[in-house]
Amino acid sequence: MVIKACGKFCKSLRHALRGFKYMVIRERNFRIELLVGIAIFTVAFWIGLEKWELVAITFVVFGILILEAVNTLVERLINIFNPRVHPYAKMLKDVTASIVLIGSIGAILIGLLIFWSYVF
Repeated sequence: MVIKACGKFCKSLRHALRGFKYMVIRERNFRIELLVGIAIFTVAFWIGLEKWELVAITFVVFGILILEAVNTLVERLINIFNPRVHPYAKMLKDVTASIVLIGSIGAILIGLLIFWSYVF
């Protein structure tokens, strides 16, 4: 029973990692956001942020990556269900892109609030 459960879990994990690999290979914005996140974590550990600040940075970085993944998901679904250019399809893609933009602006503000006192 345990082996069977591990088999299902391992299979699910492989699917998730395949999706992550897809995002890294095919989605330029996801790669950029992932690299920025890694850079932010590197600086955060280098300057010795407090635990609560690390928690906040972790939420922000992973939140942006999740938003970008959802944006990609919506874009791919729209392309499947409505491959021709339709005003609503374009509007939905624009709205999901704006959600990532809004999240990114919030992430920048939170980053400034946390890092400002360490840098200046």
